[in-house]
Amino acid sequence: CIMAFPALLAHLVCGPLVRSRRRSVAVSGAIAAGAGAIVVSAGLTATVLALAGEAFIPAAQTLLVAHIPIAGIEGVITVSVIDFLRRVKPEMLATRKP
Repeated sequence: CIMAFPALLAHLVCGPLVRSRRRSVAVSGAIAAGAGAIVVSAGLTATVLALAGEAFIPAAQTLLVAHIPIAGIEGVITVSVIDFLRRVKPEMLATRKP
């Protein structure tokens, strides 16, 4: 649930942006979806760790800091995939052809 919920949330919130006809909006939505899902997953996991006991708070903090670069990389990968699909097979993104 901790991993699936952020991905579903990213789809619901950022999906309309990703499917936009404007490339800049689609790129912004892709970055938000990719990085946002990672950040929310890390945040939920860190919260569960922190609630498990005071001994786990350093681990929760380390987990959050360690996921910052991962979120950035995920954002770049998501933008690359979305941009590729927009050019090669836009119907996979349910975009309307201009």
